[in-house]
Amino acid sequence: MLKKYRILLTNHALEEFRGSETYCYTLAKELSLSNNVFVYSPRPGMVAEKMKEFAEILKEPSGDYDIILFNHNNTIHEAFNAKCKIYTIHGIFPVLEKPPTGMDLYVAISQEIANHYKSINPVVIYNGIDTEKYKPNNKNTKSKSNLLYSSNAKGNFSLILYLASKSLGLNYRRIGRKKSKRTNVIEDIAWSDIVVGLGRTALEGLSSNKKVIIADKRFYNKVGMDGLLTAENVENIKKFNYSGRALRKVITFFSLRNEIRKAINDDSTWEREWIMANHDIQKIADEYISLAEQIMTK
Repeated sequence: MLKKYRILLTNHALEEFRGSETYCYTLAKELSLSNNVFVYSPRPGMVAEKMKEFAEILKEPSGDYDIILFNHNNTIHEAFNAKCKIYTIHGIFPVLEKPPTGMDLYVAISQEIANHYKSINPVVIYNGIDTEKYKPNNKNTKSKSNLLYSSNAKGNFSLILYLASKSLGLNYRRIGRKKSKRTNVIEDIAWSDIVVGLGRTALEGLSSNKKVIIADKRFYNKVGMDGLLTAENVENIKKFNYSGRALRKVITFFSLRNEIRKAINDDSTWEREWIMANHDIQKIADEYISLAEQIMTK
C-alpha cells in the first residue's frame, strides 16, 4: 500500500523520553502506519535513534513535505517547504513554546493553553497515548500496595511523598531521575497500583487502569496538586493538561496522605475507558490529518 503523505515532525530535543519527546515519538509512530514520516531535531539522541525504526531522521533542515507538524519555535527553518504547516503549543511557560508567525494553523494540547493564546485561535488536540503499549494487566486492583512516582523534578516533594506512602504501609518507587537505573516505564506502571505525577505520567497511568494522583513540585509551578483523579473531576483537570493547576491543592504531608488514602479506598474502574475516548493516539493522529486536509483543500 502506497504511503499517503510526506509528513515532517520537529522537536527541540530527542535525547531522552520526556514530555514532548514522548509526544513526538508516539505521534510519529502512529502516522508512519499510513504515511512517509520524517523527523528533525537540533538535538537528536536516544529517542531519534529509536525513531529510525519507522521514520527517516534528518541530519539537516531541508526538504519538501505535504504536512509539517512543528514542535518548539527553534525547529522552524526556511529550508522546510510544505503545503501545510501546523505548530503545536505544549505549554504556557517555556520560551521555546511561544508560537511563531507564519503558520497555517496552531494547535494547543490543553484548553488552558488555548485560552492563553486566544489571539491566534488555536485548535485543542489533547496528548495522545499508545494504548496498546500502556494497557491494564491482570493485577488485582482492589488490593493496593505499590505507589509509583514518576518525575524529573528536583526538591523535597519525593521525600514528603515517600513518608506519606510509607505511613500507609505502601511500597514506594521513583522513576524519572537521570541517576535512576530504571528505564522500563511500562514495567514500573504495571508494578504499581497508584501512580503519582503530572501530564503524560497521568495519562499512562490511566491507560493502564491505575489510580492516578496529580501532584508534583516544579520550579515554574509552586502549586502542583489536583489530587486523586476521579470520573467527576477529570474533565476539569484535563483542561489544564493534568498539571496540578486546576484544583490547586496545597501540598503537605497530610494533604498527600489524604489523597493516597482516597486512592487506596477507590474501587471504581473508569480510567481505561476515559483514555480510549479522549487520548488514544490513533484518534489524535486522525485529528491532525483531518485538520491538515482541510487546509490543503483550501
